[in-house]
Amino acid sequence: MTGHPLTQTEMGDGVTVSADSVEDARRIFEALSAGGTVLMPFEPQPWSQGFGLTKDRFGVTWVIDSPAAE
Repeated sequence: MTGHPLTQTEMGDGVTVSADSVEDARRIFEALSAGGTVLMPFEPQPWSQGFGLTKDRFGVTWVIDSPAAE
């Protein structure tokens, strides 16, 4: 990782995280999902190399996104 690894934007009761790489995004998603509930598995999407939605063990909803596919 170089520089600041992610951008965080608060959205109501949830948080969106845009990581610099699909690897960072997957690592963040897996860490936040531990003990929580996966709402949408982390998978490639037409707009992203990896995207997922999870609720952590404290009930906070997280949207995790990685850069667009090249």
